Amino acid sequence: MAACVLMLLAAGRAGAQEGLYAGVAAGWDRASADYTKGIGLDVPPASHETATNDALGGFGTVRASLGYRTVVAGRMSVSAEFEAALHGGAGPEGYLREGTGVGDRDVWPGPWSVEKNRGLGANVRLGYAPGGLLGEAGSVYLITGAHWERATVWRGSDIGGESIRSEADHTLRPWVAGAGVVGGLGEPCPAGGPLLGG
Repeated sequence: MAACVLMLLAAGRAGAQEGLYAGVAAGWDRASADYTKGIGLDVPPASHETATNDALGGFGTVRASLGYRTVVAGRMSVSAEFEAALHGGAGPEGYLREGTGVGDRDVWPGPWSVEKNRGLGANVRLGYAPGGLLGEAGSVYLITGAHWERATVWRGSDIGGESIRSEADHTLRPWVAGAGVVGGLGEPCPAGGPLLGG
């Protein structure tokens, strides 16, 4: 899940006109994460145990997009775009409490967190330019897309009063869906990203 509150800058074509557009957006992505830790032993008796914890968190985000818009009917349009993003902030974090901390076959409890670093995405937008307060430059839209994100996962184990911490880089492939509002200056070319997501 992702969400973003946008500040938009734009220049180029207007609301529901066809053509290329480019832009930038700054905001806040909201994300959910499920963290699962497991332990397996192949010595008799063989065993495998897991424990899971989930959390919500957010990332500050700056993204740039380049796309092409086609008018399908009146003020309704469809757009395809590519985007690149930089992220900052701690993101989701939690504490795995299901482990008992007793015996070699137990999943040890401990803290964890996720930090997104950078990402790429391909999106499709369905937009509508209502005019009114948004002007001819503005539009509202629905968006969905597949993204590729690099993230750092911090994990730890608390064992008998001793804390062990480690980090690892991972590639995440989230699916984004949401809605947004585009605004601009002059003859705008919309800039933006997901405003609400799931």
